[in-house]
Amino acid sequence: MASKLVTEAELQEYEEAIGAAQSVADASGLPDVDGICIRFSSEKTNRLLDIEKRLNHRASEEGR
Repeated sequence: MASKLVTEAELQEYEEAIGAAQSVADASGLPDVDGICIRFSSEKTNRLLDIEKRLNHRASEEGR
């Protein structure tokens, strides 16, 4: 089972991916990244989804 902790490097990678999506949204005149699709390799996509899952888990744990 993957660690529930998110490393600083993973967080940076995730934030850079979100930043790339936001840049596309800005260039398209859209208000946010909802509906923006950026193609990453399947490996990177899976890694980003795993990071997001762990970030969401951490946020829900902190919200208790």
